Amino acid sequence: MLLVGLAGIMASSMALAGEAAEPKVVPDVQAEPQYRLAVIYSPHKTELHAPNYLQSQGFLPKDHSSSGANYYGFMGEVNFGDINLSLDYLAGTADSYPGATDTTNNNSFNPLSDQQTETLTLLIGYNVLNSPIFGRWDATVGYCRIWEQKAVTPANWYDGLEFGVKGRRTWKGGFALVYKLGYVPFASLHGFMKDYNHMSGDNILNAKFGVEIPVVNGAYGSLSAIGGYLWSRTENRALFDGSGAIATFSGFYLGGMYSF
Repeated sequence: MLLVGLAGIMASSMALAGEAAEPKVVPDVQAEPQYRLAVIYSPHKTELHAPNYLQSQGFLPKDHSSSGANYYGFMGEVNFGDINLSLDYLAGTADSYPGATDTTNNNSFNPLSDQQTETLTLLIGYNVLNSPIFGRWDATVGYCRIWEQKAVTPANWYDGLEFGVKGRRTWKGGFALVYKLGYVPFASLHGFMKDYNHMSGDNILNAKFGVEIPVVNGAYGSLSAIGGYLWSRTENRALFDGSGAIATFSGFYLGGMYSF
């Protein structure tokens, strides 16, 4: 339903712009490739909502959160006409909290303390719309993976086939807005939670919104400052009662990008 709604918005924008979409029979892959490579820094926050599961393990049924300032990653993209390939990666470790790993103390226990997290998406996109209002829109499909290891348990990771849309609106001079929404309807769970029959995977939702500000334009490419916001949400199901366990991983990012 989410992707259907987005398709409706895209169709409406075409009507407002007064332009009809031209049907594409054969993808345009003859254009000279365009490359973008960015390195980013991103303070991130992790939040966990799993009251039923925590209570079943002898802990207080309350929400937990942690933050970390040392997350780093990269964003890569190549365009071949109508075809687009992209790879996004981010990794880091949450801060330590006093007494957080003491599983006998419900007052100080925080399972997200010192948590290591990695996110990875590898997507292929096909251009479905070029709007003077919203820019280029691509329908995307690919692989999404979120890996995490808490200080109090072995690692878990969630992955699956992601479907979504991504957009790019560029103005004269190189300033651009970029945005992406992806959904993994059938996420798989691996690692500790699955091996010990605690939970099963459900779904993953990813979103990105960012800006690109050109700094240097030269004969061999351009350098831009970039910034924006990243957001990921995973949902699992506790096997003992079917209740949900929801984790979000989000934060702003800053970095530099080389385009050529």
